Amino acid sequence: MVLRNKITKKMNTDYILQLILERKNGALYDDMDCYMDVYATEEAANRGFNISGAMEISEEATKAALCDYVFKNGLDNALCDYISSVTWVNR
Repeated sequence: MVLRNKITKKMNTDYILQLILERKNGALYDDMDCYMDVYATEEAANRGFNISGAMEISEEATKAALCDYVFKNGLDNALCDYISSVTWVNR
């Protein structure tokens, strides 16, 4: 499980990639823990709240924001297939 306490001011948005990859590799997932981790990371990086804000709106908005993150950061586009295949927000 990802430890929220490890986020520091020097942490950048690569932590969001780490969250995605940990889940893909079978780590336990809790949407509220993920939300809090993403929110803290976005806040520390001063990059706005695109993903955490999307998590407050809907599942579809969350998937779109995560895929946008993948594209904007030049990551492997195949990650979007995984992002689209799982549930990120349980309501």
